[in-house]
Amino acid sequence: MFTPIIGWFYITLVRIVMRLIAQVTIAGWENLPDPADGGLLIVSNHFSVFEIPYLYTKLPVRPNFFATFELLETPYIGPGIKAHQDKLIFINRSEVDRKALKNGVDKLNAGEWVTIFPEGSITRASIDTAARGESTADLPFDWTRHDPVVLLPARPGTAWMAVQTGVPILPIAFEGTEKIEGEIGNLFKRTEVKMHIGKPIGPFKIPAEVRGAEKKALIDQFGHEMMQALADLLPEKYHGDIQI
Repeated sequence: MFTPIIGWFYITLVRIVMRLIAQVTIAGWENLPDPADGGLLIVSNHFSVFEIPYLYTKLPVRPNFFATFELLETPYIGPGIKAHQDKLIFINRSEVDRKALKNGVDKLNAGEWVTIFPEGSITRASIDTAARGESTADLPFDWTRHDPVVLLPARPGTAWMAVQTGVPILPIAFEGTEKIEGEIGNLFKRTEVKMHIGKPIGPFKIPAEVRGAEKKALIDQFGHEMMQALADLLPEKYHGDIQI
């Protein structure tokens, strides 16, 4: 009954807190598609948890998000997550969660905006654990990617959704979010954050006759192209193994 009120209060609080701790500069507003044009798959780097509130509050449309169940129990974040569950697609990172990906496909086909972090997680430890098919629930929650703070390869689920729907993909890259946690205690300094909105890429299509290993290779290539689009928006120090 009170969830909408809690949700409004939480978003208002998040806006205030983010203004107090960080100063964001947004570039590329002209690249945002018209929401009336239909479904949009937004891909972003995941250097910290702080990309989430920016993507949720700064865009003209409140997008759907892929999220892990662990976020429900995270201090400070959990209550807000619960109040906005209608915009969340919960996913199990330890397996190919086809149910969650299908949910994302359905929302995109319905003309909604969906946000996903192709890298799969904030930290390399979480990504590697999930890639082995092991649960990440017992890992400590990390607010920020630790050194080196660089882009990591995409997991295949994001590209698979793009292929299934044929929607455009909008890259949005953040720099500076990885510094917020370390500077949050400095009352006299607001962390400088840059939010770069790139030009849409895609759509990605795979011919019907392409199957098996060749299809998998194309999906991996499309995932790499998404990460290249993000790298293109960021200084070279963030590129890691992503070549542009």
